[in-house]
Amino acid sequence: MKKILLIVCLFISSGLFSQFYYNDIIANQQGSRRFQLLMTNKIHKVTATSLDANNQEQNDFLLEELINASNNQTTLTSKIASGKTTVIQNWYQKGKIYKMTEASNNVNTEVNYNYDENGFIKTISSKTIDTAFQSESSEVHIWTYNNNHQPQQMWKIKNKTDSVLVDFVYDEQTNLIEEHWHKRNIEQEVYYYYNDKKQLTDIVRFNKKAQQLLPDYLFEYDADNRVIQMTQVLAANSNYLVWHYMYNAKSLKQEETCSNKQKELIGKIEYKYD
Repeated sequence: MKKILLIVCLFISSGLFSQFYYNDIIANQQGSRRFQLLMTNKIHKVTATSLDANNQEQNDFLLEELINASNNQTTLTSKIASGKTTVIQNWYQKGKIYKMTEASNNVNTEVNYNYDENGFIKTISSKTIDTAFQSESSEVHIWTYNNNHQPQQMWKIKNKTDSVLVDFVYDEQTNLIEEHWHKRNIEQEVYYYYNDKKQLTDIVRFNKKAQQLLPDYLFEYDADNRVIQMTQVLAANSNYLVWHYMYNAKSLKQEETCSNKQKELIGKIEYKYD
């Protein structure tokens, strides 16, 4: 449970399978809004408590985020039961993230974000070094936009040689509804669905095992346009996880709970802001 919840709350670009628009654009915007919210409310420290299904605190769990307002920087430290410690640092400029580093045991990653003159993502470059295996990998995402400042294409180049071209399709309401990526003779599509408020509700792709379109993510919102529920369908099977989010009066996340397909509570995270 702890590992699952960390994936959600660390606000890291995770490189999920083919969902480039969601990971590079939407998640980036969400992270920037969260940082601005922390700054507006003059938060300098966030701590989290993990509770199991019996509402018992898990003492082998650590999640602490320090916000340095003068340097526009955040440092998030996490530790799970296995003893694995991860330190993530984010640097912001004009309210947007421009650099992220992650150090976890023998693996170090650095991500750099570059924007065009209109404030839109231009490139995202990452490099990962594994000192234990003496290996190094890199990945670059190069974004181009149409005349309406909407994503038009994106090139993903891994280790300078392995490339994927991604095209985007819009509906008559200018919602980005399809993501097509091409690699040699292989093609993959991702579909995005919205409600009448233009809020993203579904991310769907074709599941080869099931031979049909299945959702990867489902989102629900409250009257203040905040995500109050996210459902993630697990790859290669029919199981799914459901997160419920609660917010305080300042719109900062106060609590999140995770349940399985059988509606059994797996665990809960409670946040405290100083």
